[in-house]
Amino acid sequence: MNRTVKVEVRELTPELLDDYLRFFDKDAFTDFPEWSGCYCGFYDTR
Repeated sequence: MNRTVKVEVRELTPELLDDYLRFFDKDAFTDFPEWSGCYCGFYDTR
């Protein structure tokens, strides 16, 4: 199955802060809750 995903990259501005925090607080780590405290851009496995 082929799926196309559209990704839009925007600079984080004060107007977007609530959306950013809501994503990381509610959606981003539903499948890995142990990562939920991380706001970094990558997961370091060291």
